Amino acid sequence: MSMLSGPGPRKSAARNRGLPWTTIIGVLVSMALLFGAAFVGVRLIRGGSGTAQAVGASPSSSPCITATVQPAGTLPKTSTVTVNTFNGSHRSGLARTTAADLKKRGFKIGRIANDPLGQHLTSAGEIRYGVKGAVNAALLRYYVPEATLTLDKRTDATVDLVTGEQFNGLAPQSEVDSAVAAPTPTATGSGCTPAK
Repeated sequence: MSMLSGPGPRKSAARNRGLPWTTIIGVLVSMALLFGAAFVGVRLIRGGSGTAQAVGASPSSSPCITATVQPAGTLPKTSTVTVNTFNGSHRSGLARTTAADLKKRGFKIGRIANDPLGQHLTSAGEIRYGVKGAVNAALLRYYVPEATLTLDKRTDATVDLVTGEQFNGLAPQSEVDSAVAAPTPTATGSGCTPAK
């Protein structure tokens, strides 16, 4: 037996014993990477993360998308909106002066009277409207941002502005113009549910 052949095979056997562990680890890491890539690919194709739903989204298959909308593009002109002005406070003449201010801003004025529902409002006011007057009420809200919107059963597009004890007049026209020009995020799509 020569000296050259003795130590050679032993080194080779030691090296062969270590080789299966590195091969197994390499295969496991490769499998994990492939699994991760497949998982990410499936999630991208389906279009979601699967971890959280958007606020206001319903569990339907339709997405809830937030679009940035320019309010000026969807609102009517003041000259097409008829506003009934009612006094819901104990301040005498408030409905009449408010109607005069609205007329100066271009609104059509309907009835001027005390609140026909007989309510005494301690807040700034209330904007009452029907389904057909929703965009008109949205426009009027820029002029009275503290007022609450109240949907009622009327069938026309008129809106009522009922002034309350905290009513301090209409917003300055410069503030109205800035607010109307500012983009507003709006949830759209059949998968959205109205915010409460």
